[in-house]
Order: sequence, then structure tokens, then C-alpha cells
Amino acid sequence: MSGEGRGRANPPARRLGEAARRQREEQEARIRQLHRDRVPGEPFRSPFARVVRRILWSLALEERAQRNFERIHARERAWELGAKGPPAAGESSWRLLHASDFHLDFRPDLPDRLAARTRETGPVDAAVLTGDFFDLVFREDRLDRGLLRALVEVFPAPRFAVLGNHDILAVGDLLESLGVQVLMNEGVELPAGTGARQSLWVAGIDDARTFATDSLASALDQRAPSQPCVLLSHSPHRYGQAARAGVDLYLCGHTHGGQMAPPWPWMPGPGGGLSVARRSGPWRWRRMQGYTSNGCGGCKLPYRLNAPAEVVVHQLRSPAPEKGATAPAGATGLATPARPGSSGPGSLREGRPGFQ
Repeated sequence: MSGEGRGRANPPARRLGEAARRQREEQEARIRQLHRDRVPGEPFRSPFARVVRRILWSLALEERAQRNFERIHARERAWELGAKGPPAAGESSWRLLHASDFHLDFRPDLPDRLAARTRETGPVDAAVLTGDFFDLVFREDRLDRGLLRALVEVFPAPRFAVLGNHDILAVGDLLESLGVQVLMNEGVELPAGTGARQSLWVAGIDDARTFATDSLASALDQRAPSQPCVLLSHSPHRYGQAARAGVDLYLCGHTHGGQMAPPWPWMPGPGGGLSVARRSGPWRWRRMQGYTSNGCGGCKLPYRLNAPAEVVVHQLRSPAPEKGATAPAGATGLATPARPGSSGPGSLREGRPGFQ
């Protein structure tokens, strides 16, 4: 079914479930009231922003920070979902293009800058988008459909997304009308290539921090035993629960990598009590692997230091399942409730630069 048809027949709000939908809408109303006088795209309105700008200017770092904000890096990461040794006959592999934290109304030129980078990534099996499509748009009548369409068209189909703490439910409706499958505490199978024996379970949960309307149990409800699983979440906040549930790879954003981070292992920004280890780049918790994207947009200030904007291609491989395989250890430890409703342009590289 097309994204447009799917969105009309069973919209994201309905799939979220009645109780979670009411909770989310109430919180959206509070946020709308809180930000009623905020104007999107005004970076230096607050006293804090003006102070930061003055500090950067005094340190001769303002121009560098602005250039860093404009430039988006294309990276590649390789992951083994339980695989050991060289590729085996019948093993499965996927390439996922991951992008996050667009904040389109803050810098509407982002789709044009992103398009140049996504052309460098080569063929992928799916695009996965982990939320914050808009920044300060909390009314449905102010959503810019044309701007969101320009962003969506940057990414190849199929496209899967979750909503972030800056996204109202209407963003999900609009995304699905544009052909993006929004995962509202649910999952979908992504087939592997010819000759492979497994499909990949791509699960997605709603925002776990501001709205707290996520349900990992529902997102994993239909996952087959021993099936490799990637979880899409806007933020890293459910990493412990996901590891206990047997998720293989946790992909998220939200932190912007600090956006304005010092060159030592500590960073400010929207972390919300997270360990530094999960604020930017690859990490591991017990048997689960994870990646926190720095995002490709930004908010509040048009600056970045030591937190490069990025899109990431995740190359995944998983061995053929063994005969009689069962669910990963810990996968049954979560109760299942009723299911609701380049150093230079042009290069893909691992790792991160030093002070930038």
C-alpha cells in the first residue's frame, strides 16, 4: 500500500493507541502554549544565544562554527549482528542510510545540502530517519508540507521513521502521506538479498523522553525468534530496556553530539542525564550495539564545534540462523502488552575528527 493510502486508512495517532494518543496530545498542547511566542529560525533571540555568539566571536571561532554547521559529513559503519569470522553462505546483509534531527524550520536550506551528501552514499536497502523533523512548529496549520517533501525526496525508498520530541503527531500523518512509514511502537520486516535466509526486523518507538509514549514490547511483538533486530528511537534513553529485550542494534539521535562540544570527553547539549559514551557515535551496552547520530541539522544556534553534522550508512551483516535457534538471551524478559491500535567532501569514513 502507498504511504498516502496507509496514512489515511490507519494514521499514526490511531496506531499509537488511545491512552498514549491522549497523553501525547495533552503534552503537545502544553508545549504549544509554552512556545506560543517563539518564532522559528530566529537563532539569536535569547540572551543565552547572544552570549554564546559573543564568546565564539571573542575566541575567533564563530566563522569556523558556522562552517561546521553548514557542512554535512557522510560516514559509514560496519556492524556484525552476532556474526563471527568471514561471511558465510546464506548470511544476510543490509545497508541502512541513517539521518536524524533535521529541525527544518531552523534552516530550510537543509534538504539542498543533504542531497549532495546522500548521493555519495551509494545504493542502500532503506533509509531510517530518527526524528525531530521540525524545530518549533507545534501547530498543524503551520507545518510546511513542501519543505518536508523536499527532505523526504532526498532519501531513497523504502523510508522508515520515528517521531522526536519536537514533532507533533500531525508530522507523522504528513510523513506517511509523502511515502514514509512511521513506526509508532511497531515494526516491519526488511527482506535480505538474494540467497539470504533472514529478514531484518526494523522496530521503532515513539519519543521516550518528552512524551513518554514509547512501548518497546509492542514494537518487538511480532519479531520472530532469533531474527536480527534494529531499533529506531529518537533518543538513547531506552538503551537498557532494549538490551534486555535482545535488540541487536540501537539507532538514535536527539543529542546533536552536544552541537557545541569541547574537545575532551564531556559535552553539553540535550543529553538529559545520558552517559557521555552514548551521546555521540558508536557505543555498546552489554550485548547490544548502538549508534547516536550527531544529526544533520541543529537548533537554537547555527553553530557546531566538535560535533560534525552527519549522515551514516550502517552496513549490517548477520549469519544464517542455526537449526533450532531461539530468541536472543533476554528477549523474553519483557512483558508484551496488548498491541496498540573525509577528510574531505565525497568520502565515506569511520571515526571522528579532532577539534573542529
